[in-house]
Amino acid sequence: MNFLRVTLVALSCLGCGTPVPPNHGHHPDEDAGSAAEVDAGVADAGSADAGGSDAGLPLPGVPVLVSVALVSHSMSIAWQLPASGCSSVSLKMKAPGGSYGAVRTLSGVTTSTQYSPGHGSGTFCFQVSCTLNGLESAPSNELCAAQ
Repeated sequence: MNFLRVTLVALSCLGCGTPVPPNHGHHPDEDAGSAAEVDAGVADAGSADAGGSDAGLPLPGVPVLVSVALVSHSMSIAWQLPASGCSSVSLKMKAPGGSYGAVRTLSGVTTSTQYSPGHGSGTFCFQVSCTLNGLESAPSNELCAAQ
């Protein structure tokens, strides 16, 4: 928008004899009243980023984790896929005292899996995320189960 503003300011002063310095947006009242800003109706690429890619693709929907339960020596994990669908689902686990890390990638039509966190004991927490068109969704809700 600054290029458009500089152009408008320069055109509004043609023939006045005194060049008008361009406003680079550092001080909003720097040129109060010198030119009207024109909005072309195109979204600015400012600091408010919707999180999508540069190609304009929206982020995929977020899956919902519906259950995590200990079955024998592994965890049974189930989720619902978002309406937008997924090309793949990433299962993430957090061990006691740790942080989330991906432990398995599954087909985008899969809605459950079994996962064994090993021989450790404690409470293990899980999340899933959806990948579609090369973009990953925000993580799902967190569900935990003790082993």
